[in-house]
Amino acid sequence: MKTIIILIYACIFSIGINAQTIDGIGKLHLGMTLKDVRTVFPKSLAKVQTSSKVKKVYKISAYTPIKNHICKDIRLYFYNDTLYTLYVNNAPSNLRESLTLKYGEPQRKTVKFRSYVEELAFVYQDDSPDFLNENKIRKWDIVDTYCKWNGDNPYAQCCYWELLYENGSNGAAMDCVFYVKNLVLAKCVELEEKALEIEGKEEKKKALDGL
Repeated sequence: MKTIIILIYACIFSIGINAQTIDGIGKLHLGMTLKDVRTVFPKSLAKVQTSSKVKKVYKISAYTPIKNHICKDIRLYFYNDTLYTLYVNNAPSNLRESLTLKYGEPQRKTVKFRSYVEELAFVYQDDSPDFLNENKIRKWDIVDTYCKWNGDNPYAQCCYWELLYENGSNGAAMDCVFYVKNLVLAKCVELEEKALEIEGKEEKKKALDGL
């Protein structure tokens, strides 16, 4: 039954993949096998330890698909030996600009909210109580900007995400992430991991029958 469901999902995805615009970056594309990736990156591919029994995760420390586009900390997620998510943790800003130039303006969504509070506690070695446990609060304005290509494709998502932290007295910092994801296979992973979690809980309950 499980095999039939996966085949159905695979067929659906193969129909949807033709409609997608971006399915990877450089020589990395969704649907590659682990052997395919190792052929392209024989020395820089490293396995990441994970507790998941469903997916396998590998990383590439750095990859430059074209000149001046250095992508660092790339994570590759495999399901049944198929690359279903490519995640660039430190995406360069010119990557977004280049994708926009090549594929057109993405769908943009920007949300600004104030929800991140950083508390700094200082404990001095002075006997004076005035210097003990002095707390300072720094509040950051967070600006989320999502740039999404592939339109509303229900099978493959491509996104460049900027998370900007702003503070009047402490300047600003930004995290940039780029990813492409096979949404169908990602859902399969989610469902299988949930099923294993439920099975594990049931086994623990059975072990407590004599309690």
